[in-house]
Amino acid sequence: MNSIKTSKFDGLFYAVILSDLCAYFFEPTLVTKLTPFVLGVMVFFYITSHSIEYISLCLFLAIIFITCKLVNQDSSLNLATVLINIALGWYLYLQKPKDGPWTILMSLIFLLLAFRFYTSRGDISNVLLSASENHISVIALSVSLFYYTLSYKKCRLVSLTPALITLLFSIIATGRSGIICSTFLISGIFLYNLILIKKTGTVNFFYAISGLIVVWLLYINANLLYEISNSSSLLWRFRFDYTTDGRIQILEAYFSDLSVLNFIFGRSSTFISNRVGMSVHISYLQWHISFGFFAFAMYITVGFAYLKMFLVNKVYFILMTVLLIRGATDHVLLTAGFSFGVLLTYFCLISYAPNYDKFRH
Repeated sequence: MNSIKTSKFDGLFYAVILSDLCAYFFEPTLVTKLTPFVLGVMVFFYITSHSIEYISLCLFLAIIFITCKLVNQDSSLNLATVLINIALGWYLYLQKPKDGPWTILMSLIFLLLAFRFYTSRGDISNVLLSASENHISVIALSVSLFYYTLSYKKCRLVSLTPALITLLFSIIATGRSGIICSTFLISGIFLYNLILIKKTGTVNFFYAISGLIVVWLLYINANLLYEISNSSSLLWRFRFDYTTDGRIQILEAYFSDLSVLNFIFGRSSTFISNRVGMSVHISYLQWHISFGFFAFAMYITVGFAYLKMFLVNKVYFILMTVLLIRGATDHVLLTAGFSFGVLLTYFCLISYAPNYDKFRH
């Protein structure tokens, strides 16, 4: 693996992520669909010229994917999406871009989200034009997670502002997984700053008082946040019976009458849509659909990387936790979009080889 000495491709990296996230704000067209893909292909070819390991991984994944596709006849995944996600994560690992430009881009996306909330006049289904309201939290989490990844500095306080804004957008959008993930994000960063970072007595006192104030505000506004008989309460959607949740139905349908052949090569997503009338909402299930039995190797690889990350980098451990939780409730990791899969790849590389000079041939 060869290190990348210049940052001339940082702009291209930003462009892929930005064009992918901003596409949700527009009606789906050939331009909005192809722009992030074409830009991502450029990064793909750039990384292939710098890493023989990446080329080997691509060939290996392509063979497995094509084999599973021929057997299970699934057409829900473009292999290039996975390879581009890995290429972007690989680039982030080899040459971490500066956080300054992303801070500006994050602010602009937050402003765009706020503007769309305002113009939608309370109808959150109109905030995004090419995705459901569930993707509002995906966008907010994506820009925040990239910010925290790029701006991380050892033994420094981490800003709570992006996490707080993400939590507010997630609550307004009412998506349960978005609220859970953003709550974990802001709580994790708050505790990291409070417990693990050396601070002056004044700052420690501020954090302790802030925590008590938040708990007190939650207590006195409990009815506003959640009331089982009030559908306008912010967290009302959490009252739903989880046994009737669509994702539970998807899992039950997928694993019902699973044959040995299905277990080895995966099952077509068409089978799920025919059974329950929904697309695959679970990233890890999509991995099995696309890569069959090899998905279990992916689960183990990611699982060990996650556990090891706790020792390598506490902030990244928090961010990786958010990624993995969100991936369990939506099709967002590796097999769709160019944000969560990028970060997952980067975190796995950082976890297994914190210093790439030791990993380089």
